[in-house]
Amino acid sequence: MGKRTILLVLLVLAGCGGGTAVSDLDQARASWRAQGLRSYSVTVQKICFCPEEYTRPVTITVRDGVATNAPEYLAAYGTVEKALDAVESAQKGKPDTLTVSFAPQGWPTSLYVDPSKALADDEYRVLLSAVTPL
Repeated sequence: MGKRTILLVLLVLAGCGGGTAVSDLDQARASWRAQGLRSYSVTVQKICFCPEEYTRPVTITVRDGVATNAPEYLAAYGTVEKALDAVESAQKGKPDTLTVSFAPQGWPTSLYVDPSKALADDEYRVLLSAVTPL
């Protein structure tokens, strides 16, 4: 196999894998900040192999950028800014699978993370919806 073929194969493989480009996150963060929305409600749901009470959707109230009623288990996603930080943190952790969808206004609508395909039941999904200004 020639050097060019090996290089081509390596470039193709480097482009594979489920991930979200840092530029997508940067663009989402800029879109969210452009909204100027500091007080809103957001529905957050974490889907995981967890006790049932941790997987129910919860509507969180955010006033002046601070979540006023986020349960402890959702604290990392209690505001849109924190959810965007969680996406960044997941990227830095280099999971086997990372899939993120963003609303046009910048908040992450779905975050799916599988830290290791070799481990069972470590994957989770976080859904954000119904972002409503107060």
